[in-house]
Amino acid sequence: MLVPKKAYTSAITRLPSGELEKLTAPGAPLYGINTADPKLILIAGGYPLTYKGKVVGALGVGGGSWEQDEQMGQAALKAFKTVVEK
Repeated sequence: MLVPKKAYTSAITRLPSGELEKLTAPGAPLYGINTADPKLILIAGGYPLTYKGKVVGALGVGGGSWEQDEQMGQAALKAFKTVVEK
């Protein structure tokens, strides 16, 4: 169930879900955002998919460690960009 939440989080914040850790720490601009929406999750592996500067979707990767999810997500994001930039 975490993977859809990773994608959702990235889509609505327009940021990779792993980057939200710094922005949601106590005193940071988005502190507490995850308490406002139960579908938000602050775990690496979610990436927004953009096309011509607009978010058109998102992907969520899970099942591995934080680092593995990040690596797989970045690889998938790179493949997406390769296809849409043709």
